[in-house]
Amino acid sequence: MRKTTTKLTEPQQAFAAENHSIVYDFLRSKGLDEDYYDIVIFRYLHAVQIYDERSELRKYRFKTIAYNNMRSALGHHYESLRRMKRNATVLSLDMRYDDTGLPMTETVTGGALVYEYSEMRDAWERVCSALTPMQRDTVALRARGYSNREIAKVYNIVPGSVSGRMYVIRKKTRRLAA
Repeated sequence: MRKTTTKLTEPQQAFAAENHSIVYDFLRSKGLDEDYYDIVIFRYLHAVQIYDERSELRKYRFKTIAYNNMRSALGHHYESLRRMKRNATVLSLDMRYDDTGLPMTETVTGGALVYEYSEMRDAWERVCSALTPMQRDTVALRARGYSNREIAKVYNIVPGSVSGRMYVIRKKTRRLAA
């Protein structure tokens, strides 16, 4: 199945214009304003094209095909936003933040918090030293919010293998914590 939309034929353009209100109906049904128009319109046009070119789709109402395509576009949009959050900058308390040249651990008030942080960091370093590089990478991906399926794609393995790795990692972590 072709996933790209080429220039619409004149009949397809007429059909798209005739049914264009479906786009606004979809946005209203999802409680979205017109800012989302640009996100869904290309998938709407793709729906017009495949509905015209694939006769087996005519057993469904066009609105159904269009809604499914626009819903997919929204899903991809929200997924891309979620991925952006994964790439947030992580700051370390050991970094030097200002002109004093002091690390944040020496400038933060409330020494108990810094002490707790250093204990957690030491525990994390013990765990990391017990893990293989691949296990550390798997934990890093999981910490960024990747699912087992997404991690499996990175390593070209089945998602069940990622579950197995996570089980081994949890087992090692519990053993070190005891």
